Amino acid sequence: SCFSARWRCYMYNRVLVATDFSESRASLIFHAIQVAKKNMATLHILHVIEDAPHYLLYVDAYPLLIQFHEAAKKTAEDKMNQYLHDFKQTFPNMSTSIEFGSVAHCIVKKAEELGSELLIVGTHHFSGLRGLFHKSVALEVAHLAPCDVLIYKIKNVDS
Repeated sequence: SCFSARWRCYMYNRVLVATDFSESRASLIFHAIQVAKKNMATLHILHVIEDAPHYLLYVDAYPLLIQFHEAAKKTAEDKMNQYLHDFKQTFPNMSTSIEFGSVAHCIVKKAEELGSELLIVGTHHFSGLRGLFHKSVALEVAHLAPCDVLIYKIKNVDS
């Protein structure tokens, strides 16, 4: 419900959250579930496995790349199944998927495919030299996304 006509109210039916499985991302999933519950929305959890640099395809590393993809996918499937096990009883309207490719582009593509109205991503805020050299997937997603984006600030364990 809106308190005033000047404030826009949003109701999201489809929410997509992207995770990299870091420990602090569990709180990201928890917050995404809360947003989905409040909006009575479906929630889709996405994990993207970054493709290896293209120059690796020109050396004899291709078999290793295939092994890496298979191992990474198996690990991701196990972690997604753990999320489903941990949260499905409290929030049954949840699905998962795993993609390979450029992280930001895969997130945006999945949001388009699902017709997501809200995309939730986490970010670590890096400053100084670390911030200068650290690519922000969250900002790239916010720039490319076809829908609203909620950027959740992940608390750094080591700071």
